[in-house]
Amino acid sequence: MAARQDRLYRCRMAGQGMWPGDRRVRIAVQRVRLDGREYRVVRPARPLKNASLRYIDDWFDFTVDRVEGRQMGAFWLLAARSRHSIVYLPTRTAPCPPGLEDDGVPVDLVLSHHSLQLRPARWKAIRQRIDHGNASRELRTARLPADDVLTEEDIDFDVLYHAENRDRLGKRVHGETLFMTGSSTVFREQARHFFEVAKTGPAVAARSYATYPVACRYHYCVGFDYSVREPDGQQIVHVEYLPSWTR
Repeated sequence: MAARQDRLYRCRMAGQGMWPGDRRVRIAVQRVRLDGREYRVVRPARPLKNASLRYIDDWFDFTVDRVEGRQMGAFWLLAARSRHSIVYLPTRTAPCPPGLEDDGVPVDLVLSHHSLQLRPARWKAIRQRIDHGNASRELRTARLPADDVLTEEDIDFDVLYHAENRDRLGKRVHGETLFMTGSSTVFREQARHFFEVAKTGPAVAARSYATYPVACRYHYCVGFDYSVREPDGQQIVHVEYLPSWTR
């Protein structure tokens, strides 16, 4: 526990200028009809290799390399743009970084706009249908403009803890899945953390910022939730850089 807390306390807050130029990301789009309602699900076109999400006590630990970190940030931006879609990142079945196999419980990630009103209890049935071997999928390339990524200068931190603030990040764990709901604004705000880790992590690793008994000698991370007010209290989201652990 002490080692985990130490890793959290050493987190650096995210910076800016993480994504120069427009970006394209390959996605798979699937549609499921359940109880008279159609759900549109957006997921990576290929399986995740170096992106892990684990639920540890009362916090959530993302581990990403440079490539998957940028991809994770892109999907947060897609969630901001896709108010009527479920963004699904199958991190539960992705390879775990060496040395972290017994650290927490692996979970998937689902992002959805709060207006979609996705009920976590329905997700298991939706997931079974889209993961079925015969499930159809439409492969596309999504274009994300560079100015979708917010910098700290774009965020009014003074209003984040006001009771009338509607840009909150809701979190719930259900059925081996972390559900995150929010507005387009809050998804854009938090996407920048993944780009920060993907850009700065490799350089920090090369300078021996810190030593930890995990897959890599060097540790670089950011923590977010310091800027998000929730009725049920704070649960830290920790995004950590590690070099690629699979080929």
